[in-house]
Formats: sequence, structure tokens, C-alpha cells
Amino acid sequence: GGRDRIYSGNYAGKVFRQDQSNDDAGTAIDGWYVTPHLDQDDAETVKKYLYLVIYSEEIGRYFLEVYWRIDFERDWQGPKSVPMFGTDADFVGLDFLMGTSEVGVQDAIRKVIPINRRGRYIQFKFRNRGNESFTIFKYTIIAQPVSMTVEAVTA
Repeated sequence: GGRDRIYSGNYAGKVFRQDQSNDDAGTAIDGWYVTPHLDQDDAETVKKYLYLVIYSEEIGRYFLEVYWRIDFERDWQGPKSVPMFGTDADFVGLDFLMGTSEVGVQDAIRKVIPINRRGRYIQFKFRNRGNESFTIFKYTIIAQPVSMTVEAVTA
């Protein structure tokens, strides 16, 4: 059988084989995840993006940086530093596995991040700094349409 490997390249045409560590000669490798530009199935409606709700696995005591940008902006807003560990209020009911007798096998935490920006599209970037992995089970965007009034123009 074969062995799965990850390869990456640079713009100069050089190809690199990635290993299975979380550091580069002792320097931590940052983890990133960038979403596509999201429009909530309605690209023409201006929305007020209120909150981002993240459901994640509690893996360790570290922080995840969350960035966002609206309508294809060049610069990212943020970061908002989100603790990836919870208090009792943060835990959600994802710890029961149907069909097994195990309860409490996996804990998920819920974190709410205020956005308060208007636009048609939003994009998120999640980043950790260091040797910590992160798992996001789900994220939900809380937004509301912005009502616009159209004025009649008479000639």
C-alpha cells in the first residue's frame, strides 16, 4: 500500500514534501483556515452581519484568532482572540454518542463573536499561532437583511 503525503510548492517552481510534525526546526507552524466569500444564499441583499458562532472541540488551553472581511475588502478586520477552552456556560450538548453507552466522550464549546458590519458577502479566516491543532465542528453566521427604502424620482 501507498503512503499519503502532502506536497506544497512556491511561485518559483520548487516543490516541498511536508512531514508529520507541527514545527519547522523548532519554530511552530501556524494553522490557517479561510472560508470562501459567503452570501447566505442571497448575494444581492445587503445584510447586517451580527455574530459569528463557532462550535469547536476543546483541545487545549490556547486562543484561536478570528479575522473577517466584507465585500471582497483587501484588509482583514480583527483579530478577535477566542479562547478554545470553555467554562460551564460554553459547553453544548454534543457529548452523547447515539448507539453507544458512552457519555462525555467529546466536548464541544460554543463561542460567539460580535461582527456588526454591513455588506453582501463575508469571509472568515481562522488562525492559531503555535503547535496547537484546532477543530471547528460548525460555524453559524447570524445576519439580518438591511431594509432599504427606494425614493420615487419624478421628472
